[in-house]
Amino acid sequence: MSILKKLIFDRSFWWIRHSLFWVVLYLDTFRYIFGLDGEWELVQLRDDFLTLGLDMALVYLNIYVLIPRLALKDKMPSYLLLTLLSLVIVLIINSFQVEFYLEEGDEYPFLWRMYDAGIATAGIIGPAIAIKTSKYFYEQSIKASSLQEEKLQSELTYLKKQINPHFLFNSLNNIYILAKEQSAKTADYILQLSDLMRYQTYDSQKETITLTKELEFIDNYLQLELLRRENLKIEKEITGPVTAMQIEPLLFLPFIENACKYSAKTDGQEEKIDIKIQVSLDEIKLQVKNDIGHQQPTQGSSGFGLDNVRKRLALLYPESHELNITERTDSYEVSLKIMRS
Repeated sequence: MSILKKLIFDRSFWWIRHSLFWVVLYLDTFRYIFGLDGEWELVQLRDDFLTLGLDMALVYLNIYVLIPRLALKDKMPSYLLLTLLSLVIVLIINSFQVEFYLEEGDEYPFLWRMYDAGIATAGIIGPAIAIKTSKYFYEQSIKASSLQEEKLQSELTYLKKQINPHFLFNSLNNIYILAKEQSAKTADYILQLSDLMRYQTYDSQKETITLTKELEFIDNYLQLELLRRENLKIEKEITGPVTAMQIEPLLFLPFIENACKYSAKTDGQEEKIDIKIQVSLDEIKLQVKNDIGHQQPTQGSSGFGLDNVRKRLALLYPESHELNITERTDSYEVSLKIMRS
């Protein structure tokens, strides 16, 4: 927090803020007290402190009682009535106080005294109310922004954690198929899976990671698929400064999972997946295209994984991402572009 913000909002600086406020508004009085405007008289000093005390009572009654309990709780008629009443009381006292300084024959009608005192008092209570309400609404906006940020982070964490059981479910299903076939690859698959789970348990909990690590994770995931699918052919093309880029973890995984899921065929034909990643200093492009196998994607839907990542993208990049999904009879293509600020 900057020094200026501390001075304005930190409770420990309360006395400094309020001292400065009253010194500025009563500068002439304080100059008089310290003898800067000639020798002071006890009666004058008494009256100045009485006026200061009345103004302080009026201000603090307003900003610490009437505004919090009435004005900010939609009770404006009561607030205005009590503020006006307290103001009138202070003005009457100040007006009678002036009588002690009137010499015989001086004409200074009571209403004029009330008017002059009202102008002076308005110049004090007006800024106090303005400062109090401005500070309150600024703090409320900061609090609202903080709550919105906490809600966003909570939702992102929830969505990210959902990926783990979904990914694990798919992987265990694959292990079950290998085990049922008594495949010699089962042990290798379990070992590869343990490496992937280690990444998901530790690295994926960070807010961002290097794109290099994310791509290593995807490579490991694809190796699992290649272990159990003899007809799977994967082509990858990665261009650009990958090592210099940071990205949110597990953002690409649902697209890869989706491609692997829907490319599987039961007739022994080649199963093809094309992956292209293009990186520049201000954007990342991902294209994933797969043949359609025996499991057809539902029109207009892409399953749990892509629904999840859609929500994450909407939260992370509400105005700076483009996601297009093209479904054809024999192919399924995802194109994602993320613009980095």
